[in-house]
Amino acid sequence: MKLSLAGVAALSVLGLVASPATALPGPVAGAAGGAAATVKVKDVKINDFATCAFTAETPGYLTSGKIAASGKIGACGPVPDKCRLQTAIMLGPVSTIAHKDTGWGQCKGNNKLVYKCADQVHKRTFYTESVMQIEWRGQYAPKILHSPSVSLFCG
Repeated sequence: MKLSLAGVAALSVLGLVASPATALPGPVAGAAGGAAATVKVKDVKINDFATCAFTAETPGYLTSGKIAASGKIGACGPVPDKCRLQTAIMLGPVSTIAHKDTGWGQCKGNNKLVYKCADQVHKRTFYTESVMQIEWRGQYAPKILHSPSVSLFCG
């Protein structure tokens, strides 16, 4: 639960969890553990009708000096009116080092992030945090999902 609360605080400070003024609070997923490359699909739902599945991919090497991660929107049904996926690469328990927001739009796609390593000498713990928000018939629901953490030299 420590990662979940820290991640929510980090995104809240940056204003990344904000939705339209009429947004209703939704359930929050806890931190995931294990050695899987991605977190199992989690659903964000509105009244058991509109729903979307999404994932948070564990950060990994892209090239020397760069790591990449992504949040992905999976199957939706029935498709909500609008979706928004915000993805962050987190360093340690609370620091956001890269962030990407799809904005409100279609409910599909991959929100990929690339981070150029500032420090390639020290091993650090990284994880991905994805915030999925959906709108359906004027109602809103958010959910937060964390990937498993990974220790990398980032170089």
